[in-house]
Amino acid sequence: DPPDIVLLEIMLPDINGFEVCERIKSNPLTMHIPVVLVAAFSGHADVVRGLEAGADDFLTKPFKGGVFSARVRSLVRLKMLMDEWRSRERTSESLTVLEGTPEPNVGSGKNGRVLIIDDTASCATELTEILAADGHESSVITIPEASIEKLATSSYDMVIIELRLKNLDALRLCAHIRSINILRHLPILLLADEDDLNQVAKAMDLGCNDYVLRPIESKELQARCRTQIRRRRYQK
Repeated sequence: DPPDIVLLEIMLPDINGFEVCERIKSNPLTMHIPVVLVAAFSGHADVVRGLEAGADDFLTKPFKGGVFSARVRSLVRLKMLMDEWRSRERTSESLTVLEGTPEPNVGSGKNGRVLIIDDTASCATELTEILAADGHESSVITIPEASIEKLATSSYDMVIIELRLKNLDALRLCAHIRSINILRHLPILLLADEDDLNQVAKAMDLGCNDYVLRPIESKELQARCRTQIRRRRYQK
């Protein structure tokens, strides 16, 4: 009776949440189920450990700005989409169009191609260096209006968008990306500040996949990018 999402406390009486998450994600029958780790207190080390264990997100209580509800809605939508694709695959197998297609090997989520959209390029250099340390190739675009064409004509694994764009509404840009068929499932990660969480929740409902708050912690950003890139490769 597989659920659509797992909300997993870290502190459990007989086993910790990290190990439970690893077991869920290592089983081909359950690896596609979204897992959100939840903790009352946590530091960046716990967040990174959780994401590296395969969690789709790591949230700390108390939840702020409607992000928790938006995150759950986003992941449930994704799970339903994955269920539909897996159902089509099983149908194809039953019709012998495909013969025993194995679960895809998505690897580590490293060595991806990332587009950074920041019209002030305020932290683009920092982001590029952090991503390069994890094997990713980054491109930076400072004219958001041109980003759609760039995304549509190049093969990127994900896009990082500065929420506080000066010359364009970042939420409108996210919605535009999601309206284009070939970009509909491209992972979108937002860069935001603590007081932007209400906007982040709106962005999640528009189809954004994840966010990172400033000050940017390099290990967390790398782990979140790997999570999104693994998911993208799994979908492909």
